[in-house]
Amino acid sequence: PICSGSTANFSIATSYTGALTYTWTGPNTFTSNLAAPQIPNAQPNASGIYTVIISPGSCPVTRTVALAVNPTPTVTPSNNGPVCQNTALNLSVVAVPGGTPQYIWTGPGGYTANIQNPVIAPAQPSNTGVYSITVVNSFTNGGTCTAGNSMTVGVVPVDQVVTTPQFTLCQGDNLQLTAQNITPPTAYAWSGPNTFTSSLQNPLIPNVQPVHAGDYIVTASFAVQGIS
Repeated sequence: PICSGSTANFSIATSYTGALTYTWTGPNTFTSNLAAPQIPNAQPNASGIYTVIISPGSCPVTRTVALAVNPTPTVTPSNNGPVCQNTALNLSVVAVPGGTPQYIWTGPGGYTANIQNPVIAPAQPSNTGVYSITVVNSFTNGGTCTAGNSMTVGVVPVDQVVTTPQFTLCQGDNLQLTAQNITPPTAYAWSGPNTFTSSLQNPLIPNVQPVHAGDYIVTASFAVQGIS
């Protein structure tokens, strides 16, 4: 058996030393008058019985040979990245039909997996990198066809937002709220007492009053569109 995309090579062994003529026929209206014809880029529909008539003088001899062309797997990996640190990174590949496929994943830090759609959880920045998938598909006719592909996956680190507290203020003072600057560019969302909200990284509340006392919460978030 050969894999699709390969070249099918036919040949004839004979001890006859005289002049010979060859007439090959086969699937898909295949014909040839060569002693050793070829089918380049053979596809599964080329599978079947091929017949050659060998004519040494007036004594033709007919022989047949079976050709099996197994499909080479199409490997199309995908992932849900880039993902944020501590979330699940899903690796997947389209199922390979026919035969008995074996899926072999490799990735950063010596990562390996032998299932079709592995999950890395919780994902860390060290999981960023190139993941390769190899599919080895075995067939009942003894043939094995292999193909592979790769993709780049990103895991974005999530930094801890550090705030600077001011525990005690006097009425009329200014309250300065601060949050650590995070890269990549980040959106900040503050909320607090007296329906306080702000989208600034470091908002200022002037002339604070007792109604401003309480807990202030900041959420930092960023949208990742891609990774290079």
